[in-house]
Amino acid sequence: MSERAEKWCVHAGPGRWPDADMLPFGAVRQCGAALPPDRWTKFTQDEQRTLMTLWCMMRSPLMMGGELTKCDAFTLSLLTNAGVLEIQKQSFCAHPLRTTDTEAVWIAPRKDGRGAYIAVFNLSDEERRITVLPEETETAAGRAVELWTGDSYRTLSADLRPHACAVWLAETVS
Repeated sequence: MSERAEKWCVHAGPGRWPDADMLPFGAVRQCGAALPPDRWTKFTQDEQRTLMTLWCMMRSPLMMGGELTKCDAFTLSLLTNAGVLEIQKQSFCAHPLRTTDTEAVWIAPRKDGRGAYIAVFNLSDEERRITVLPEETETAAGRAVELWTGDSYRTLSADLRPHACAVWLAETVS
């Protein structure tokens, strides 16, 4: 999905957005007698956070593909994280800063000029540390808050499990 998102992001703008399709979270109902009626997503929790982060960074429409009445606490936490959802309202022009076979780093500046959202994605099957250098972001970040955990950071660096991500709101120094 990362490769596709990178190609689509250039088409986003006022009245236009990349539609990354539904979010397959929670109890993903399937038709057919051979399948159980309440089959759960096959994505890990890390992979689900990664999808939600990428969709919000791209400002893709958020269409939940699971049965909402059967959401567990984790699925609800994905769909109701105010900081992550704010990316959709407060950012523009999201794009990758760098992409390799093993990692991707995206930035989405805030519309109000008070910083940027910066996301790192571990695309590999191995745990890895991903660091974003200040000169890569072209922002003078004073404080950064990781939006899934609420933890504050002085440097943008995360040890990520396979297919995991981190996303920060990096506020500019005034």
